[in-house]
Amino acid sequence: MIGYLYALISTFAFSLNQVYNKKLSENLKPLSAVLLRNLFLIICLFVVTVFFGNFNHNFNLKIFSIIIFTGICSYVAILYLFKSFKYLSIAESISIANLFPFVFAILSILFLKNSINLIEFIIMIIIFFGIVLIVNKKLTFTFKKQLIYPAITMVGWGIYMFGVNYLLIEKNSVLNILVSLELVVLASNLIYIKFKKIKI
Repeated sequence: MIGYLYALISTFAFSLNQVYNKKLSENLKPLSAVLLRNLFLIICLFVVTVFFGNFNHNFNLKIFSIIIFTGICSYVAILYLFKSFKYLSIAESISIANLFPFVFAILSILFLKNSINLIEFIIMIIIFFGIVLIVNKKLTFTFKKQLIYPAITMVGWGIYMFGVNYLLIEKNSVLNILVSLELVVLASNLIYIKFKKIKI
């Protein structure tokens, strides 16, 4: 029961976060919006970790590599989400990006040998076609090149969730994982800004 409660809280918070992200993107460049969001999350996570967590990791080269790769994917995902807000409605952007469980499921089947039952498969298909109807209200099914942006977010979030799941299986705490990944997102953003010599 507690698991369902956590899921509902997560869904509510995630929805509010996307509305905030949309508003943020209206006033800032995507890189600036990602940086501001990232710094706020890191501060919040550090405060929570100080009071409720620790910084012990089941750490080795493999775990380190997964953290780096997952963090970079998370950065690319959120960056392209902000870019998508410039061209698409929040309903279109988030609906496509929220197909990431499909990517997560595929990766879990391929690499963790997980399986899904018939009911879960049917539910996923229904969700997929529901999102298709949201994006194509008139059933014209015309392709917009801007749809690539949330599609990149979808793949990035799917890889991110897979990485988090793998790190949890390896006995790393949730708070430690989130802090580590957000630090990688911050580093990725700063490196990209420096490399491209972009003024934020």
